[in-house]
Amino acid sequence: MKIEANADEGVFYPVRVVDVDMDNGLTVEYEDNWRPVEVLPFEKCRLLVSEKKEPSKVGASVEALIKDSKASKDAKGGEGWRLVTVAEIKGDFIVFIASNDKDQTKDVVSSDCVRSEKCVYQTLSAEKIKKEFIPVPTELADYFTHQDGIKDFTQKIPDLIAKYDKESHKLWLYSFFDQTIKRAMMVKDMFFRDAQMKLSLIQKMEEMQRSLDKTSLNTPSDVIVEEFSVPSELMGLVIGANGRNITSARHVEGIEDVVVIESVSPPIIRISSKNAEAIQKARSMLEYCIESIQIDRDMVGKVIGKMGKTIQEIVDKSGVVRVQISESETEESSNDPVPFTFTGTREAVDNAFFLVEFHISQMKDMDDLRQNVDDLGRQVHRYSPVGGANWIGRNERNGYSERNSSERRDERRDHRDRDRDGGRPYRDNMNGGYNGKRRVDDEAEHEDEGPMNGNKDRDAGSGRRGGKPSRFGGDRTDRGGRGARRGRPVSSGRGGLSNGFSSK
Repeated sequence: MKIEANADEGVFYPVRVVDVDMDNGLTVEYEDNWRPVEVLPFEKCRLLVSEKKEPSKVGASVEALIKDSKASKDAKGGEGWRLVTVAEIKGDFIVFIASNDKDQTKDVVSSDCVRSEKCVYQTLSAEKIKKEFIPVPTELADYFTHQDGIKDFTQKIPDLIAKYDKESHKLWLYSFFDQTIKRAMMVKDMFFRDAQMKLSLIQKMEEMQRSLDKTSLNTPSDVIVEEFSVPSELMGLVIGANGRNITSARHVEGIEDVVVIESVSPPIIRISSKNAEAIQKARSMLEYCIESIQIDRDMVGKVIGKMGKTIQEIVDKSGVVRVQISESETEESSNDPVPFTFTGTREAVDNAFFLVEFHISQMKDMDDLRQNVDDLGRQVHRYSPVGGANWIGRNERNGYSERNSSERRDERRDHRDRDRDGGRPYRDNMNGGYNGKRRVDDEAEHEDEGPMNGNKDRDAGSGRRGGKPSRFGGDRTDRGGRGARRGRPVSSGRGGLSNGFSSK
């Protein structure tokens, strides 16, 4: 904001306001810095409101722009408006007389450097200042910390004074005109957006300049320089929002410089330091990559987990930016491995690979343990029919094993052979199968042959169905089954009871 300051009695010098103190006044700087920056009270400052151009007349009092005797003749500044009297007019020049307490001086100025007495001025005061503030985005804090950022804003809006408060991140606006404050509020969003782009370009220019300045010829022998490339599509992650990530790497203790060379493809990051550990630390912050790990199709679901919980845990713990799973994992007919693609720093991607491999190893160990449990369960079922009758293995459904029919047939034969205990089984008509609990000798069969035959004859004479001869010498009806009706147990020849009944 440009005003005129009465630094010397009777003379108003053009100045620019750089700061406002509501209690003490205005901080002003002079053109070409011919005088030092100083603070002046409000009442010593004025603002030209309107200027009226009128032909000068001899004897009229006017203000003329005269160079101060204290200022250097070669300096651009040093000129101030002073009240004079027109003595003579010669074309475009005016001869004037300037009076002071001591003497009078006579000089000549161009008519363009003369103001009429009818010009209107406004004496400044704290009450007349219009005040407003704008919240500044965090990423532009450094931009407005320097005076260049504030000057860039105020130069585009006439009659505006701006001051940035670092603690509150506010840009305070001051002006003596309401219209000026209104215009500043209108353009603030546009200015902030342009300022972010400008800041990014400035950072790139600085990086390129450092890249040109620091070559192998002027690099000290004790400085270590390390370079690595980064995919172009990941440069946004490398630099970070408004250069935050690259700035953090530069602030690592021991780092002398970090240069980004984007003029080549892929871009190159160059780190310089006398400390190898510092270089590795900065590199771990900037070296981004995209790498894939192949997962067997039968393990894809276990790596993803229910509702994606497992893969999300891997992403969170490793620190990768994202993970992409190939769409081919939905093609169940394919047996090809499914790629899991991780994006992040080299360290984060390596950690993600480790966590995936660790999880797969754990799942395979669990599968092996379950298989062993199933195998043992089947053995219990095979050798202990009573104790293992209810066992259903992992590969069994609805009580039936998935083993082939020959295995089941062999198992039944083993049970039958064990129950025989060296004897021959007899047919149990009641149960329709072999009874392995009792063995009948040929001698016992012959002892009971008579009564059994009697039963056969009676049954045949009464019209009932006769029994067929058994292979042990009797008939089945004598031993029970469908041919028996009533009777008492018949001795088997060993003091035991048979499963059939004889008639009374």
